[in-house]
Amino acid sequence: MEFHIHRALRERLKLDDLIFSYTGNVIFANVAASRKLAKELNEERGTETDPERTIHGGALFAMGLIDELNHALAALYRRQVDPRVLAEAVRWFGAQAKPEEVDRLLLQFAQEFPNTAIFRGEVTAADWLKGSTNGMPNREAALEELLMLWLANINPAFKPFRELFEDAGLREKTIYRSVTETFPSYFSTRPPLAPEVGSLLDVLRAPMLASPDSLTGQLEFI
Repeated sequence: MEFHIHRALRERLKLDDLIFSYTGNVIFANVAASRKLAKELNEERGTETDPERTIHGGALFAMGLIDELNHALAALYRRQVDPRVLAEAVRWFGAQAKPEEVDRLLLQFAQEFPNTAIFRGEVTAADWLKGSTNGMPNREAALEELLMLWLANINPAFKPFRELFEDAGLREKTIYRSVTETFPSYFSTRPPLAPEVGSLLDVLRAPMLASPDSLTGQLEFI
């Protein structure tokens, strides 16, 4: 899994690099790509004349690290507690709406927030969703990425970087809003990560609740 950026922004800034990816037990971080992205975002924002809008590479790196640590936590949960949490989520949301609407949501997500292979045209979003990666069906991986996208959009400390993962298109064109609104209901039906900490979603949201406006505070909490 990797940190996803909106296609329109990737195209404008010609971003072809992986910034973060999570594989197994290792998080791979590309510091140079984070600095490059911060520099190009600042140029697009015109921060020379509006310094208050400046994005710092270190802050961008911290945000991406939080996202990938969330993926690592989700992987730990699947491995140790609930291996079918994502498979059952695809089925559960299909029952709440219609399977074809869930399909449309996942396809729209993969098109708007492509991974590097899709962005480079090595595979179409539709074909990618039919496959699997490291034993995980890509439809399930897309749903996890969708969860992380929603968390990014509701995290106050991520607000300075909102153009990277703005979800307005998904809200307008798909059932994204109804799915994300019922994430708490779904995860409450699954086993808790641990009795004292609650559901997987409770744990993923805990850092932003503990330190809503500080990336450093959230990393320290994690």
